[in-house]
Amino acid sequence: MQKRLDQTWLNKGMSLVVLSRFEEAMQCFDKAIELNPNSAQAWFNKGVVLVNGYQKYRDALPYLEQAERLGAPQASAAVARCRQLLGLK
Repeated sequence: MQKRLDQTWLNKGMSLVVLSRFEEAMQCFDKAIELNPNSAQAWFNKGVVLVNGYQKYRDALPYLEQAERLGAPQASAAVARCRQLLGLK
């Protein structure tokens, strides 16, 4: 049951991203992470909102790194890009 709730929050968050309601979307991703801390997609989505919605690369990096550790295939490129923009190696 909890996995379905996790997916429901992810879906709601993505719908809010499409509407440019980034703060509400991040709250949904936080809820998904709370329900399933191993959800690579929830960690990744929150990081992407911080990058694309707010240009907060330093804030996004821990979320993207966690998504990478959890196996999100698209996270490696996002982590590399954030590090590049921040002048990190």
